Amino acid sequence: SSAAHPSSAAHPSSAAHPSSAAHPGSAVGPAVLVTAAPLSRLDGAQAALIGGLLRPGEVLRLAAAGRVVIPLAVTPAAALTRLAGSGLLTRDDDPRAGVTACSGLACERAVADVRALARPLPGHPRAHWVGCPRGCGRPPDAELVVAEEPDRFLIGGQEVRWPVLAGVS
Repeated sequence: SSAAHPSSAAHPSSAAHPSSAAHPGSAVGPAVLVTAAPLSRLDGAQAALIGGLLRPGEVLRLAAAGRVVIPLAVTPAAALTRLAGSGLLTRDDDPRAGVTACSGLACERAVADVRALARPLPGHPRAHWVGCPRGCGRPPDAELVVAEEPDRFLIGGQEVRWPVLAGVS
């Protein structure tokens, strides 16, 4: 991980940044960690884990793309150890950081469970999965993965069947 100011939390490629960013008005401050929830979803165990890392008297800050800025009650190294295996993004180079999706089956137009299927695609560092041709929520820099049927998708205009999708480049 690399050091960064907590304001970089919204940057798409910054999954986790241990930092010694100062509180306003002070030269040096306590550590802050930015982690992210894949597809901006936290389960109860992940929420409790993050809450347990929070410095007393502080608040968690939610940022774009599922990022959570955590003022730490522990060292960044201890926080990363606790987060290991939690399913949260803790490294800048985690390929899941480039994956986004629409609301999927929560929308009546969706023809596939894209939130369950969404994953990194080889050759596409940013992929946005959508359950219909509307393309809701697409970041401007993402390759669109459009569900045409539950097992058939369009990627860059090319038809791909699931599960062969994993080999797309």
